[in-house]
Amino acid sequence: MKKLFALVTLVSVFLIMGGMAMAFNSGDHTYVAENGKGSVIIWPLYGALDGGWQTDINIVNTSATNSTVVKIVIRSPLYSQELLDFLIYLSPNDVWWGRLQYGASGPEIYSTDDSCLSAPGVFATTATPMQQALITPSCALDTGQIGYVVGYQAWNAVVAGNTKPAIKTAYEAAVAPQLTADILTGTLDFGLAAGGLLCSTRAIALANYDSCLAAMLNLGTETYLGEAGNASDTIAEVESALSRDAFALPYVADTTDVTMHFWLGPTKYAFAGSTGGGCNNDVYRGPFYTAKVASTVGTTAGCVQYGMNLYDLSENTTTPSTPIFSPTPPATLNYWCYELNWLLLDSTLLFQEGWIRYALTNGAFIGPYATGDGVDDVNFDAAPLIPTVMQLGGSGLSLKYGASDLGNVGSALLGVLLPWYQTTDNYADN
Repeated sequence: MKKLFALVTLVSVFLIMGGMAMAFNSGDHTYVAENGKGSVIIWPLYGALDGGWQTDINIVNTSATNSTVVKIVIRSPLYSQELLDFLIYLSPNDVWWGRLQYGASGPEIYSTDDSCLSAPGVFATTATPMQQALITPSCALDTGQIGYVVGYQAWNAVVAGNTKPAIKTAYEAAVAPQLTADILTGTLDFGLAAGGLLCSTRAIALANYDSCLAAMLNLGTETYLGEAGNASDTIAEVESALSRDAFALPYVADTTDVTMHFWLGPTKYAFAGSTGGGCNNDVYRGPFYTAKVASTVGTTAGCVQYGMNLYDLSENTTTPSTPIFSPTPPATLNYWCYELNWLLLDSTLLFQEGWIRYALTNGAFIGPYATGDGVDDVNFDAAPLIPTVMQLGGSGLSLKYGASDLGNVGSALLGVLLPWYQTTDNYADN
């Protein structure tokens, strides 16, 4: 596992000599919370598939004193098009539950939880559930049957009585958003309930992320990670926190077991920036991908290039150029070009069981990325991706996060590493 070493003295000298008013400390930047609690929650994968495959998402307010409001945003897998957003109202120690499922009109969100609304001013119940279809993506290649979800803490405060109507009234009456706190955690449950195939994992939590300093989050405007004006942490800081340069993911790929590897880039937002109606990988909100476009041409513009090192349980490996085992695995250089990418591993591709090391091969990417604290040139040698692995076979269904190596995050302006941009070297697993 790659380790980042702080050059504290050198940084201090540069700061003093440069006369720059920068706040270089870990308290200023968002990070992946190893304890699972934060102010932004990312569910990196959902399935609402025809045939009964569904996903339950939960979010918990762990505060014993404060009520909170969370904006839930559901996005498509290929271009991050917003398919639905809504607000939920959590009292202290409260949990909200919602199900992404395939309904009569296609993918939809369903909930009987009274923390959300089923109609204007009407909180959901068993008799009056929230049941809302996702919009059909604009790009014909895209879909709402799979995707990802982000929950943004919009506000938290002490509310008299802590009833859901009182929380909603207090939020709507607030003249300015309250500073957010790391009090949210979440889970993801995916599977085929009718077949008894279910798996669970913890959602990714971003801590130290101030969701809304300038304006209240509402349903009239889309909300993005690191959105200017609605977060003190910029999108470059979020990408730095998620930056990884290698992943280690296991697989079982025999005649009865299959494995799928997924990678989510939640900061790309191709649909929001694209001039091609959301169907072209040409313009992105995420600065990592903007910088990448300048260094690539053709169909690989904006894509993340990676290499694959394949191993079985005895550490045997092979490459397509010099195979020592059959069948030969896929080519070593490949591209992840969408927001949510996946690879199906079956018995025709790999050894029966082992693991894969995915190494990003793009090299360093340099800003300028405005980070909000004076560091206007952030560079990192990795990509802001979240890896997950799903396995289905004789042992049932499982979903876990992959192990990963941190990428180097540094200041191109100062020429030093900034280790406080990343404070954990692994995603917390359940």
